[in-house]
Amino acid sequence: MKYADQLKDPRWQKKRLEILEAASFTCGECGDTRSQLHVHHSFYRKGLMAWQYPDPAYHCLCETCHELRSTSEHHLLMAIHDLDCSEVEDLATAISKYTETGASPLRDFVAAADAHEKAVNEQMIELPAA
Repeated sequence: MKYADQLKDPRWQKKRLEILEAASFTCGECGDTRSQLHVHHSFYRKGLMAWQYPDPAYHCLCETCHELRSTSEHHLLMAIHDLDCSEVEDLATAISKYTETGASPLRDFVAAADAHEKAVNEQMIELPAA
């Protein structure tokens, strides 16, 4: 069955409603309750229908956050593609350690990297044209 047809299936409609209700019809990223909501699959597995995933694989997102999440996940997958197997394993281990503790060092790392980039850019001296 094509994915588009799966999304029309009553079993998907039921699962989608369950996920939306469990999230209190609220975007899990920004807390929006007024925009159209989507149920995002955090991963896909060959052979599974849209409604056959475990509940933690679904995320209730507003349209804007869904687009941002999908784009960000695509960029992450492209970045992982350039890593070797041991680097992917190290990354997966590091992420799982931090998600178990409830900490967000990934966000801290990104914030620190952004701050570093900003500081470097502020220190750059514009060279006069030759």
